[in-house]
Order: sequence, then C-alpha cells, then structure tokens
Amino acid sequence: MIIPLAQLDGLAPTINLLFEEAFSQRYAHTAVVASLLDLLLLLLLRHLVEHHLCESGLLAAMTDPKLAKAIEAIHANLDTPWTIAELANLAGMSRAQFAARFHQVIGQPPLSYVTESRLLLAKQLLLSGQPIKFIALEVGYSGGVAFSRAFERQFGLTPTRWLQQHKRNSGEVIDPTE
Repeated sequence: MIIPLAQLDGLAPTINLLFEEAFSQRYAHTAVVASLLDLLLLLLLRHLVEHHLCESGLLAAMTDPKLAKAIEAIHANLDTPWTIAELANLAGMSRAQFAARFHQVIGQPPLSYVTESRLLLAKQLLLSGQPIKFIALEVGYSGGVAFSRAFERQFGLTPTRWLQQHKRNSGEVIDPTE
C-alpha cells in the first residue's frame, strides 16, 4: 500500500520536529523522538481508518464496533475458554453472523484467532523465563502438556525447543540444563 504523505494532516510538522529532535543533543531528546514516532504511527493509522484503506485484518476489525468488542474481550482475557456463542453475544450478533464476519475481516475463524493470540503471548512469556506450567495457565491451558501440544501444532517446535532455538539465533548463551 502506498500512502501519499502529503495527504496526511499534520505530518510535515511532525516529521520536521522528529528530525530536529533526532539530531539534537537536548535533554530527553530520545524520549521526544519516541513520542513523535508514536504520533507519526497514530497519524498513519488514522488516515488508513478514515479513508477505509483497511478492509481486512486486525485494524479493520477494530474499526468494526461489534467485532472490536469481541477482540478486546479476547485479548483482555486470553485465559478464558471462549466459545463462539460467548463471543457472538459480546458482539451482539448471531453465532453464524459473528463467525462469518470475523473470518471475513480477520482472515481466520474466531477460535483459531484465540489460539494464535494465546500462543503468541506464550512466546513472549517464554522469553521472560517463566516456567511452562505457569505460562500454560496464563494463556488458557489446563496444564503444560496441553499447552506444549498446542504450541508444537502452531509453531512446529515444543516450547522448550523453540526457546532454545530463539536463544541460539539471538546469540544468547544456552543453559545446558534446559
């Protein structure tokens, strides 16, 4: 997707200030640059939404008031054993309407999305060093075995092997007891 930057209101002054701050040595310039980058991203997202340039994906779903309610609930409660009926109820839709609309906009069925979201969070938690049994519970699995099976189905590696591979690829020292 190509977005003509001249069409984005407020972009030119933001970019000018971003460059000015990036090359300055003034107090807190790195924090200012980070905030300006956040603003730049928000301006781009606003443009995409206001001009209906996102027809599918998470951003498109978040602009749909009904789907947004379900997606927000999923991410706020990844440990909940969601059903289509519960998510459809949150969205104020029938199960069939919800499942079809969700799949159309997000590109995958609702419960597949829930599983993927859980397992992506699990990857982050693995990197933090938490034990697998705690991660499993935090992302909605009854125990380590069920979690490990789901993880391997999704990513092709067990959580332990994935973590070892990640450490190896990032140059971290691997504990031989892992």
